[in-house]
Amino acid sequence: SPLPTGLVFDTATGQISGAATFPGVYEFALVAGNGDGASTPEVFTAGIEATTALPSIDAVDLSVDLATGEVSAETPALRGVTRLVAGAPVDVKPLFWLKRGDVRMLHVRFLKGGIVADIDLATLKLTLKAYEPETALVASTTFIRCDTGANTFYRMAVTVAGNALNGALGNAEDDFDTAFAAVAELEWTQENILEPTYGPEELRSSSLNFDVGVARDLTA
Repeated sequence: SPLPTGLVFDTATGQISGAATFPGVYEFALVAGNGDGASTPEVFTAGIEATTALPSIDAVDLSVDLATGEVSAETPALRGVTRLVAGAPVDVKPLFWLKRGDVRMLHVRFLKGGIVADIDLATLKLTLKAYEPETALVASTTFIRCDTGANTFYRMAVTVAGNALNGALGNAEDDFDTAFAAVAELEWTQENILEPTYGPEELRSSSLNFDVGVARDLTA
């Protein structure tokens, strides 16, 4: 029976796709049939919220490729930042931006062969530095596991604060755009469940380094 405007039913795959045009509560019926006839209609109810009703808290969605260690962002940053390499300025494009004083939520997924891996992590840590080697500017170690199976991800809250961070921003002081490119890394540990048993009880892994833009706040 008629779907909400904007949705389409594929009779070959049985998939409903698209985006509803208007919010509301809709009822529609699905009928299966073959050469012997049609089934009794199965009625479904769908509630569609307006976009403005969605939670305003957003998170940075990160994916870690377990084979390569590379980290990617679902929506990479558009604005670049400059890093000094051997004394020369180099433009880099960070995966995402943080601003001093903010608390930013991260959603971290692990991929194996392009598929989300359901890993039972013991620890998960994000570290930011202005350059290597240096004291960590930001180190976040608290996380929770969300969902299971192909929907597994880990939520972290990153607090962008500290004296070391203030010093790094002081080194990048500018009238308008006080910012720098931080070197970032994700590190995690998990129980060794390989059979036959071999090696330590707990395994440590870490991502390749990636860029995160850090900027000065104006309100503090």
